[in-house]
Amino acid sequence: MKKIYSLLLLTVSTLSFGQVLTEDFNYADNAVLTANGWSAHSGAGTNPVDVGTSNGLTYAGYNTVANNAARLDNTGEDINKPFAAAVTSGSLYFSFLVNVTSGDAGYFAHLGTAPSTFAARIYVKPSTTTGKINFGISNSSTASFAATPTDFDLNTTYLIIVKYDVTAAGAASIWVKSTGVPASEAAAGTPEHTTTGSGTASIGGVFLRQYAATQN
Repeated sequence: MKKIYSLLLLTVSTLSFGQVLTEDFNYADNAVLTANGWSAHSGAGTNPVDVGTSNGLTYAGYNTVANNAARLDNTGEDINKPFAAAVTSGSLYFSFLVNVTSGDAGYFAHLGTAPSTFAARIYVKPSTTTGKINFGISNSSTASFAATPTDFDLNTTYLIIVKYDVTAAGAASIWVKSTGVPASEAAAGTPEHTTTGSGTASIGGVFLRQYAATQN
């Protein structure tokens, strides 16, 4: 069975400058993202990140058409898509759809500046509850999850929303939604998890990461 993470309609915006990037992965079946505006910053050409027409995701209120989705299904190439200009102040919001079929522990998406300045890394791991997964967030390579993380389901599409304060302290919060699209941060309610420290005061783009041969 093909092992995939699916990310669709990735949107990055700031309160000060509005939307700075949108990506719906609407390219030809099996097209590699490095041929469509993305750049490899690690493992270039090794198991390149591609898109699939059969694994697009939908989420009521967020999108109405299942376009293609990025497949993060191996170890190897990690990629990024730069903003037109770096964001150096304010709050940056980052949202996307995800469907996880296996919760191998690691981070798979984040903000940063190529090649190696990273922030707001989105983690997944298997829950202590069999068949469930947890989402977390950290500015570093050390995973951070809620003290009592929420259990989420495999093979289910979720809306991930991330807030990152663009400073060296870099406070970052993650919300995971199974229904509804919040109209404001207040409407989103309490984040699943918030972390701070080890941040960066400049964000130049959005990143996708392949971290394990069994990544799903």
